[in-house]
This record gives sequence, C-alpha cells and structure tokens, in this order.
Amino acid sequence: MDAESGVMPSDPDVVAFVRRPDTCLSAMIEKALDSYAGRDALAWRPTRSGVLSDTFEVMTYKDLARRVRSVATALAKDPDLGLKAGDPIGIMAFANVDFVTLNLALGLCGGVIAPLQTSASMEALTGLVRELAAPCLAASLEHLEAITTLAIASEKTRAILIFDHDGLDEDARAAIAAAQQRLDAEKPGCLILPFSEVIARGEKLPPLDPFVPAPGEDPLALIYYTSGSTGTPKGVMYTQKLVKLGYSIARDHAPIVLHYQPLNHSFGMSFIAMALASGGTSYFTAKSDLSTLLSDMKMVRPTTMALVPRISEMLFQRFHADYADEIARDEDAAMARFREDVLGGRMTDIVTGAAPTSPELRDFIEKMTGLTLMEGYGCTEAGGSITFNDRVMRPPVLEYRLIDVPELGYFTTDTPHPRGELILKSDAMFAGYFARPDLTAKAFDDEGFYHTGDIMAEIEPDHLVYLDRTNNVMKLSQGEFVPVALLESLYAGGDPVIRQIYLYGNSTRAFLLGVAVPNMDALPEGIGDEEIKARMLQALERIARANERHSYEVPRDLIIEHEPFSPENGLLAGVGKYMRPAFKARYGEQLEALYEEIARSQDRELQELRRTGRTFPVLETVCRAAGAVLGGKTVALSETGSFASSGGDSLSALSLSLLLEDIYELPVEVSAILHPSGTYGLLAAEIEEKLGGGAKRRDAVAVHGADLTVLKAADLTLDKFIDAEILGAATGLPAPPDAEPEVVLLTGVTGFLGRFMCLEWLRRLERNGKGKVVCVARGADDDDARRRVLAGFEGGDGALAAEVARLGEGRLAVFAGDLAAPRLGLTATCWQALCDQVDLIAHPGAFVNHKLPYRQLFGANTAGTAELIALALTTRKKRFAHVSTIATTYNDGHRADENGYIDSAIPEWHVSDAYADGYGSSKWAAEVLLARANEQYGLPVSVYRSNMIMAPGEFSGQLNVPDIFTRLLLSLALTRLAPASFYSGDSARAHYEGLPVDFLARAIVTIAEDNRAGFHTFHTINPHDDGISTDTFVDWIGEAGIPIERIADYDEWVTRFGTALRALPEKQRQASILPLMDAYKHPSPAIPDFRDQAPNFRQAVAESQVNGDGAIPHLTPALIARYLEDLKATGLLTS
Repeated sequence: MDAESGVMPSDPDVVAFVRRPDTCLSAMIEKALDSYAGRDALAWRPTRSGVLSDTFEVMTYKDLARRVRSVATALAKDPDLGLKAGDPIGIMAFANVDFVTLNLALGLCGGVIAPLQTSASMEALTGLVRELAAPCLAASLEHLEAITTLAIASEKTRAILIFDHDGLDEDARAAIAAAQQRLDAEKPGCLILPFSEVIARGEKLPPLDPFVPAPGEDPLALIYYTSGSTGTPKGVMYTQKLVKLGYSIARDHAPIVLHYQPLNHSFGMSFIAMALASGGTSYFTAKSDLSTLLSDMKMVRPTTMALVPRISEMLFQRFHADYADEIARDEDAAMARFREDVLGGRMTDIVTGAAPTSPELRDFIEKMTGLTLMEGYGCTEAGGSITFNDRVMRPPVLEYRLIDVPELGYFTTDTPHPRGELILKSDAMFAGYFARPDLTAKAFDDEGFYHTGDIMAEIEPDHLVYLDRTNNVMKLSQGEFVPVALLESLYAGGDPVIRQIYLYGNSTRAFLLGVAVPNMDALPEGIGDEEIKARMLQALERIARANERHSYEVPRDLIIEHEPFSPENGLLAGVGKYMRPAFKARYGEQLEALYEEIARSQDRELQELRRTGRTFPVLETVCRAAGAVLGGKTVALSETGSFASSGGDSLSALSLSLLLEDIYELPVEVSAILHPSGTYGLLAAEIEEKLGGGAKRRDAVAVHGADLTVLKAADLTLDKFIDAEILGAATGLPAPPDAEPEVVLLTGVTGFLGRFMCLEWLRRLERNGKGKVVCVARGADDDDARRRVLAGFEGGDGALAAEVARLGEGRLAVFAGDLAAPRLGLTATCWQALCDQVDLIAHPGAFVNHKLPYRQLFGANTAGTAELIALALTTRKKRFAHVSTIATTYNDGHRADENGYIDSAIPEWHVSDAYADGYGSSKWAAEVLLARANEQYGLPVSVYRSNMIMAPGEFSGQLNVPDIFTRLLLSLALTRLAPASFYSGDSARAHYEGLPVDFLARAIVTIAEDNRAGFHTFHTINPHDDGISTDTFVDWIGEAGIPIERIADYDEWVTRFGTALRALPEKQRQASILPLMDAYKHPSPAIPDFRDQAPNFRQAVAESQVNGDGAIPHLTPALIARYLEDLKATGLLTS
C-alpha cells in the first residue's frame, strides 16, 4: 500500500488474466471477485426512513461475489425468472450497487444488459422495451411507476426487479404493493421482486455453472441505446469482446473511483470494469441529480476521476463562489486548499470525455489538480475509443481515413494539414443495431468504413484534432442546435448597418460570437468601432426579436471588420458561399481570445456581485446581475427594462434568482423575474420591500425544510401560510349561502381556459340579472391589467371580444395583481373589499412552466392558492372552484382518482427531473392545501383536473398556437406528410383525451354551481372509448381539402417530416412541431384496455345538463376544420 495515498497495488495475475484475449467474460468476473476477496469493492450512502446517511457503507469483493453468484443463479434457475443465455434485461436506474451486481450476474449467466435512458420519454421507452422483448426489467424505486408501465407494454416481460429496497421502508413496501396490484389487474402473472429477494432465492438454489461461449462464438453482452443522425434511438450492440475491453484497461494500482455518471454509455461503464479488474473500490454518489457530488467527493477522496464538461464547470463555479476571498489574497493557496478540502488531495490521474472541454476549463482543472488532463474522443459505435489526447488508439483502430467535405470547405489536400470527415475501421466496432439490420447496413460504406460525421485535422499520421461537425447546424454546450448559415443570411439582410456577418461557436461554448462588416454608408461619419459595434449588436437584437429567434442565436459580442468578405481574400467561394475553414483560420484565434476575456470578465463580475452587490443601489445590482448571468451582457441601468427583453429565458431566470438570493440572502422567485409586466425597477422594489421587512410569504424551504427531494403533504399546513387570527376566526364562520354568487373572483383570465371561464361567468351573471366578475391579472396598474385582459379576447371575426365587451360593461372589474405576491399584490383596501364582497373564487390561474423546479413554482401555484384560501376564510366563507392538472394524479407509483383528498392517495411527492415535475408537484401541493381548508374549516371546494385543452368550437381565431396539438396540426398540413399510424399496436384502440376549451369552461362553471357544498374532484378529460385519435385527425385534415401522404415506415416519416419542417420559412418553422419533435420520434402505444378515468365528471356533466344535453362532446371533423381555418387566418397556413 502507498503510505501517502492509501492506494493498494492491483494483482498482476488478475491484470494479466483479464488482458488475455482468449479469456471469457464470466472468467474475468470470477477471477476479479475471488482474487480480491478481502478488499473493499463497492460503497454507497444508504437512505433510511428518508434520511441520507452521513457515511458510506462498504461491501467487500467476497460479499459482492456472493451476491453476484446468487443473482446469476436466480436469473437462470428460478422458475419466475428463467433467463436463457442471450436474453436481455432492460434497466432504469442510476449507477448503484444493485445495478453493478446485476450487470456482473448477467456476465456470469450469459445474459444481456440493456441500460435505458431514464430521461427519455415514456413513448420512446415503450418502443425500446418492445423492441428488446426482455423477459425481465429492472429499476430503482424512483422509477417504479415508469418500469411498471413499460412492463405492461412489453409482451415478453414477466418480472420486474426493484433495486434499493430492503423491505424495511413502509412507504416503499406500499408503493411496490400498489404497483403489483396494478400489474395483477393489467398484466396478470407479471411479478415485482425486490432485488434482495432475488439474492435470497439464488442462495437457496444449486449454484450456476458460469456461461462459457462455444469456441469461436462472440455472443451479445450489452446494448447501448443512442441516437442516430435522424434522431431515431438505436440499440448499439456490444459483444463480449467489446465488453471485455473495459476490464483489459486494468491498472497496476487499485483505484478509488467516485461514480456519478449514468451507466447507459461506455464512458461510465468502462470505469466500473476497470476498477473491478484492478481491485479498486467503486463509490457511488448518493443522488442522481448530483446535488451531493461535492460532499461525496470530500468523503471519498478519489484517486482517479472521469470528468465531463458539466462537472468541470461545477468545480470551477464552486471554487470561485466559495473561495472568493482567498482567491483575492493568493489564488495558488486557494487552489491548494480546494484540492485538499473538496477533491480529497490524493488524485493521481484525471480523464475527461463525452464532449470537448473548453481551453479555460482545461487550464483550470490542470491548475487545480496539478495533473495533466487526459482527453478521450470516441463514439459508441466504435467501441467508445478512437483517440486519446488526440492520438489514434491502436488497438482498437485498424484503419482510418479523412474524406473531403466540399460543402463545408474541408479537403484532404488542405495545408498545412489534411482535413475532412473521419471514417474508420476498428477492432472494437459494434456488432450492429439491435433488431435493425437495415440501419446496420446503412452505417458502413461499401468498403466497410464507419462514417463518424466529425471533421478532423490530421496533424501527422495518427495525430488527429477535432474541428467540427459535417452538419451545418452548430451545437452549443447546453445542447442547443443553431442554424448558423440561416442566421447569417437573416442578420445580413435584416438591417442596413449590417453588410456581412460570420457567426462562430462550438460545442464547448454556450453562446455565439461574430465577425461583422458594417455598411459605413448607413452610419454617421467619423463613428468609431466601439460605437459601430454597439449599433450592430442593437440591430441584431431587433432582428432576432422581430423574427422570434432564441436569445442564444444572437451573438454576444463582435469583431468589427472593415474589409468585406470576398473571393479575393479567400473568405467566399465563387458563388458567394462562406468558406468556413478560411474564416476560422483568419479569425479563430481572435474569437477564442474574445471568449476567454468574456469568461474572465463574467467571473470577475459574479465574484464582485457576491462580495459587494449589497452595498450598491438595488436597481444597479439587479441590472448588473442580469447582465452577468446572461454571459457578461451589458444590461442598461433602467427601471423600465426587463429580463425577458434582455434575452433571458426561464433557465437563465433561475440562475439570476439564485444569484440574487446569494447577494441578499432572501428568496427571489423566477415568476417575479419573468413577470409579463415586470421590469428591473419593479424587481428591485420588491427586493427593497423584503429587505425593509415588508410583507413576506413562506417559500418552499420554509414549509418543507432544505431537502426538497421528497415533499410531504404533512408539511403543508395552513398555519404556515395564513395568520392565526384568520384561521381562528374561520372556525366560527357559517357556510356560504346556497345561492347564485353575486361577486366572482377569477384568476388566470389572460390564460386560454381562464378567458373562457370569464365569458361563461359573465353569461351566467347576465342570466341572473345581477353580479360582477372581478379579475386579478398582471399589469403595471389596473388600467394596464384591464388592457391585457381584453386583448386576450381579440382575434378571429371579433365576435368573442365583442360579446365580452358587451357583457363586461358594468360587470367586469380588473385589478392589477400577482399570484406570487402576498395578498395577491393588492392594496389593503382592495384586499379587504374582496374579503367582504366575494361569494366564489374561481382559480384557473397558475405559473405554467415545464422546466422549473417545485421551489420556483411554489410561490405562484402553491402559496398563491394559500393566499386565495386566506381570502376565502376571511370575513365570510367563499366557495372555491380550483383548476388543477391531471399530472397531480400520479407520482412514484401512487395514483389518485376522483374520490377523496389528494394526500390520501399521494401522501408525498417524490421530486424527479421528469417532464413538468415541478409544475405537477406545485399543483399537487395546492390541492393538499384545499383539502386541509375543507377538512378543517368546512370550505366548499371543487377541483377540476384537466389535460389537453383544445380550441373552441364556438369562436374563430382563438388558438393556443404554442401548444403541442396546434403545432402538430400545422406541421401536418404544411408538409402534407404523416405516418401510416402514429401508434404501435392496434391503432383502433388509440384515443385522444382533449376537450374544447369552451365546453370545458362551461362544464366547470356549471358543475361548480351544482356542487356548492362539500369537497368534489373531477377529471375533466375526454372519457370516450371512441377510437378518435391523431390518426383520425389526419383523415379529417384530408377531408378538409389538404391531402396527406401516408408513409408506411415510421422512421422514414420522421426523417422526411423533419427535413420538410427545417425547410419551412422561418415564421412557420418557429410555429411548427420541430422544437418538440422528440415527442413523435417513435409511435405511441395504443391503449390496450380502455378504462374510464372520469366517472364523476361524466356523471356531473349529465346531471348538470352541460350544453343542454348532458353529454361530453366527441371530437369532430368540424373542430379540426376550425383549427385549419384559424391557422390560415394567422398566415401560418396557406390555402
């Protein structure tokens, strides 16, 4: 053992054994497990009763060997499992001990491991598991609900193995029992087995003889799912030969590794194998969101680390945030302390991969660790390994070539170095795409070379440097694809001051830079370059806004060039096409230097803001902070400017929120930053009010505690939100009168559903002959709020706006307010008047955002509902009609129906990174508070959980253009391309749950008035088993006079459809389904057995005679025809 680092040597016999090409996989595994029996193999931080342990528990190789052999025996011999060699198991889990155990056990019994992308859509995962036809699936507890759904969809699956469960946690037992009940009902015979039970079963069976392939055979061992050029997920097959390569990189010492990467790609999986073959210890970070990574690293003190740029950025940010004062005094000393305190001080080597690392990050990591950062480049199809530190790896690469890419100006005849697309043959080449021989054949050219799609420069033989992608769409570091050629054309023709522009960026950068040639004839005489730059940047912002471009598509800074781009200076081809290599050669060094200066400036500004921001006027600090999180942008000191107009989006708003919280040590909500009428002045005023001890509202941490990974309904008590005086008085208030309301308070009136609920209430009050609708809406003042409300009714033939104007005369009052503010942002006088006068609260309002987490949506959606409950319990009780979402009805294996309180069905919400989890959890919490108000104070409540809300049948011109359904209809009509079916399985069983917004609004208003007492819940979805689906809509588009070509092969449709969408004019492309195409990359599963999820809603509609006939409408050709006509009216769809 090394005395300084505590690292042991590996066993030379084991290392030599795993490097022998004739050694089979099972023998490698057994050799490592048995030879290192006394050493520590795996370590993890257990969670007990919801509490994460402060220390790691360790498992020896001996104990791991027992587990692995028991699981292998159970898989092969237990009658409930019964895997044969070659059978796959699909796994949904983050890296953990059970995952590794199952992986090794499959190696012993000849099974195939198929890690699934946990972040993929259920639609995509369903297609993958059906393709796999796996007898067993496995998952961690957090994915129990998803894996159960997948097992039901997979015909061959007969068992689910659940990780992370020892049978002691009551909530986990209940979740598993509920999932088993669901399987019993929907897929009888399919079992859920905790992994601990699988081990126990294997221990009772005769030991399994390890699988040994027949001579000359190289069986399948692993399937990595990745995306091809069309975006279609493909299963990259690895035989045992490729899997063994991970073991063959065993080291001469036993590394201590902290694993944080998912094991669904070769980079993470190979480090597991390397550590085992070397007799090292594999520690697993405690949480998949990496929130514990730095604390885990401090405890583990790893000797080796596999980095990706995201983690390097995290280390960089934490160093500068936590050691700012020390950096100012002595940066080298600060780095030394960070290296010891955070990294553990015994790192011997460090590797990066998966994506290129920017030069600034590389320099930081190397200075921080005192080590040379080694960088690997590869692709899954080529075994993950092509170059290491820019040197071709031989083996496994057998042969490579560069081929010309003339459309991008890269040629093998270039000097001083040949450049072109890398194609290669490798001894580690994949065995093909699982179940897709057609795609396998297309992956190679006639000579057997695999085409990588990457542009390389050959500095010398076997020395390759990555340059670019063959696709003329640039990918930035956050994953955004930028059509640079299209943007250059748009900007050059968008303003007189811009003559020419070249855009620059790469996958290590989060924003673009540019080189711009000004049109001096459009500028004042004698103007300097700095003023020219300022004017050109302003012009670019204007052009981008006018063309609805994203903020990341606008260059952050420019180099001003007075010599026009031309064939004479080598920057343009004869036909005027940009010669990009020439641009990079001429300006690349200057642009990279500009990136470095921006990074340094941004880092200095962030440090300065954290250190001294509180000493400056709040408005100045807010504007500076906005500029800093936008990448060093200059934000003018202006009370009237806004974050959105500066190019901010919801994710950058989250960064600004966290920065302001660091500076002022108080919560600042994203909803305040993105307020439609919000300005920097208003945001600064809100912060000043909080600093001065003004009205404060509970935030999520104050209610639940710092750990927001599991949200407990028990934490959501009304006394945390509402003054004791109000609650004390509420117990003595009588029930609301059983009568028509005279004053209705309506939120969310600027939203799609809210505006039609406003119409329905106005109509009802007119019939009653008295009454008023009071709306609370965002606005600079009451007049501005009223203008925003009325503007929402405009469009089409004007009939809706005209009717609301007529009905609203004397009946519609609008106050400027905000759900995310205490007392809804109203004055004390206005608040008290509402407390005294309102009879019913109708609450469809919400901050709808599918990216932000619970904490950032808590203010508007949860605390905002609590404010309305306070209003409902003050002076006199008011009835409460609350619009929720169907997304509140399922979480972590729990499901809620229309009966009872939400917290009875879902007592706690397990937070995840699933789509719209933050929104769903914030609305779940709002429902919990309403249940409390009814249970404890007798507040009459009705809850309406909606799904897709479609255009009205009654009025024209009322489209929700950004929603996914409108985008799809527009895209189908524009391209005239559709698949033979959008569904896998029996498409006749498919069903679409949407309802027209006018019917939905009428139903909610009517049912609310027919259920004035008690607590009622309704799933306001389309419950008909009528076979009307997206396929039906395609037929109806054809019937409306737009013929649609049906394409038999779904993947072919995806390709042709995407190509056609990208070729659309910009306005139509922006409104198309292209940004959301992931939802349609695979066919959706048809519903195998229809189940009515809305019996209460169906009954209530019948009893209330909504629409006069008591029937929930079917979707009809007339509705689709109305969509098409309205799209034509917008100019998005031409006749």
